[in-house]
Amino acid sequence: MAKCRVCDREAWVKIPWANTWFCREHFIEYFERKVWRTFSKYVSRNHEKILFTVSGGKDSLALLYSLAPRLVREGYSVSVLFIDLGIRGYSEHARGIVKEHVESLGLELIVFDLKKEYGFTIDDLAFAVYNHLFNRPVCSLCGVIKRYIYNLVAYKRDYDLIVTGHNLNDTYGFIMSALTTGQVSELIKFKPYISGGEGFIAKAKPLFFNYEYENRLYTIAKDVKVILHPCPHAPREEHGLVSSYKKQLRILEKNHPGIGLMFVKNILRNVIEPLSKVVQEKRERKLVKCSICGMPASTDPCSFCRIKIKIDKIKTKSYTS
Repeated sequence: MAKCRVCDREAWVKIPWANTWFCREHFIEYFERKVWRTFSKYVSRNHEKILFTVSGGKDSLALLYSLAPRLVREGYSVSVLFIDLGIRGYSEHARGIVKEHVESLGLELIVFDLKKEYGFTIDDLAFAVYNHLFNRPVCSLCGVIKRYIYNLVAYKRDYDLIVTGHNLNDTYGFIMSALTTGQVSELIKFKPYISGGEGFIAKAKPLFFNYEYENRLYTIAKDVKVILHPCPHAPREEHGLVSSYKKQLRILEKNHPGIGLMFVKNILRNVIEPLSKVVQEKRERKLVKCSICGMPASTDPCSFCRIKIKIDKIKTKSYTS
């Protein structure tokens, strides 16, 4: 019987990439220490008011429970943002789960209702995509919308750091997709920390070096209830490029534990960090203010407003036809 490497009690779980066994108690300690190490290494103490983006899934809730209590103890101001995307049979359930957890932690919950604020839902967006009115998949467009709202809420409420639950598997998939499609300049987005400025709020990804399975194990160890079923609009692995690469990583990890972590660390150090200095300087010179919403963007109108304009036109046609 395997033993915990810390206390020599019966092990609860093995971490394959480290070839290490932990009991439940020391796995929780290992996980929280790892998350804090990433946060404290990449995020300066200049940030005081932090906004966690929580969806109700394993990653964002693992991040919330492992990091938010310590940040509060360290003197940070912490709040939680949940975006109600209006996905039938999904968003309402997620909203209830997030509300329950945030209340148990004694934190402020900000709910942004997409339908109330902008008059459409992700279901409306999916209808448009399935009818070939957009050339991008639902998840890609939804990502644009969520990132816009994260920044908008943080900017309007004077938060100086946005924290998201992107994990190592996500990062691997995004990096491989960017390399495959030739979008090399997009690699600068895939870092543990992105500085703010010019209306953009700084962002941190404390789970950047955490495997997806580690996050799920943490929620199990802590008895944290999460949404287990995927979003109904999420692509099947054989359809989405990022999802396909994430599946590829799971296969690679079976024979080469830690290969994903090695890849991400090497790409970050040897490619992304040097590239960021060059690309960021060029992008700063190209920023404009969106003539519709007034937020900073690389194009006018911004990506979010272009999506909204198109959906509004589609809805107007459907109402008048």
